[in-house]
Amino acid sequence: MEQPVRIAYLIFAHKNPDQLGRLLGKLYYPGCLFYIHVDAKSNVKPFALAASQVPSASVIWLTKRTPVSWGDFSLSAAYLNGFQTILQKRPEPDFIITLSGQDYPIVTNQALHNWLANHIDQTILDYDVVTEDSLHLIERVDRYYLSIKPHRTIVYPYPNPQDFKKRLFNVTLRLSGLFSLPRQFPMGHQMYFGTNWFQVKPVIARYLVEFARSNPSYIKFAHTTFVPEEFFFQTILLNAPDAIRNTLYNHRMTFMQWDRPDGSYTKPISVGELPDMLNSGKFFARKFDETVDSEVLDRLDQYLTGVTPF
Repeated sequence: MEQPVRIAYLIFAHKNPDQLGRLLGKLYYPGCLFYIHVDAKSNVKPFALAASQVPSASVIWLTKRTPVSWGDFSLSAAYLNGFQTILQKRPEPDFIITLSGQDYPIVTNQALHNWLANHIDQTILDYDVVTEDSLHLIERVDRYYLSIKPHRTIVYPYPNPQDFKKRLFNVTLRLSGLFSLPRQFPMGHQMYFGTNWFQVKPVIARYLVEFARSNPSYIKFAHTTFVPEEFFFQTILLNAPDAIRNTLYNHRMTFMQWDRPDGSYTKPISVGELPDMLNSGKFFARKFDETVDSEVLDRLDQYLTGVTPF
């Protein structure tokens, strides 16, 4: 019998411990490993209790925990730390799949393994080149985003300052000489954009870790950008040597709020979206919140056992 694809799931959780346990139970198969990063601002004990429904040997709790704040480099740093931990384990997995605790599979484990087996030499991530017309993306890197405390960021140069204090702020930082303008990617890199939910080969994870270690100025630059996890990895890989670039498959395996016709990105997935989700051709979906709509997860469980959910 053919051996299943070896998967290391790198999962980032910060809320809803029971939902994480449910996710692990649905993904588990003998031989898979779950590497779980619990936000340093959260108590890990409820998550550990919820994870007890899968064998303890399959769960590795990342001890280097980062307090993640949306918009800054903290999540990207947690990714790199997670990759380092996974790469120390032998045998290496065939794929490292990144998920959040609010993701959920929408196909069976067998379907996922069959698809990955057909792409066994590829890293699967979505990407687009960022052009001068993509102003909403360029502005993530062409100014400084300075974190002064959690969830509090100041921007330089402050766009269109309307009052004296903001104009003074711009002038003061300009005269300091510490924040040169215009900003450009280090190493002359072309910027690429994509999601941070991907399926990477260990060789690619190792390249990312070693690149970050060897290029501290690149990391310093990324620390003062906005939502870097949505361009940091793609930009490094798409500017890499051909031996790396040629293994990348431009594809997204996750159904996301971006796929909604009405463009409402923030509200969790609801049961009414099941038809679109299950007809999307994707393998995972996000994001779910059992405290808002648990029925959609119940219906997905039925679907994955052969029951029509709608």
